[in-house]
Amino acid sequence: MAQWFEQRLVKVCHQPALISFTFDDFPRSALLSGGEVLRRFGFVGTYYASLGLMGQPSPVGEIFQREDLAQLVAQGHELACHTFDHCHAWNTPPDKFEASVVRNRQAVAELLPDVKLMSHSYPISYPNPQTKRRMMKYYESARGGGQTFNTGSADLNYLKAFFIEQSRDNYMNRAAGCVKVCC
Repeated sequence: MAQWFEQRLVKVCHQPALISFTFDDFPRSALLSGGEVLRRFGFVGTYYASLGLMGQPSPVGEIFQREDLAQLVAQGHELACHTFDHCHAWNTPPDKFEASVVRNRQAVAELLPDVKLMSHSYPISYPNPQTKRRMMKYYESARGGGQTFNTGSADLNYLKAFFIEQSRDNYMNRAAGCVKVCC
């Protein structure tokens, strides 16, 4: 349902293809190591932050710290929203999901008053259509999953993504099967 309702469609037609590097609930290493690799090649990334997770341990390492956010912005990366409480995008009632988004935006504004969050990534799952509708008033785009690419047309309220870590043992075969060129 999330795929079909509350869409904001745009035509995707770019040669050559565009790649966006994003990090959800990012551990410090995503900025300190991953960000360094991106900078070395002249790129920047988008870091989706749940400020309620800040400084917490995780299976992939310690989640970012307060000082990492200023460093991230200073390096030209985008700081983006992932809710304050890392809410499940389908199971969380839309009003509670929205409240967590507002809380995350307020927490960012307190730490970095000049930063405006322009994009969002739905945590854990595809979004409830009512949640998806509510995100339109806060963000230029919201990203989901799908293990595929945005081609032909894309929904700005539910951009597709290809998670490399989910394909670590078979990346080339999966990527080759998903790449499509439009126009």
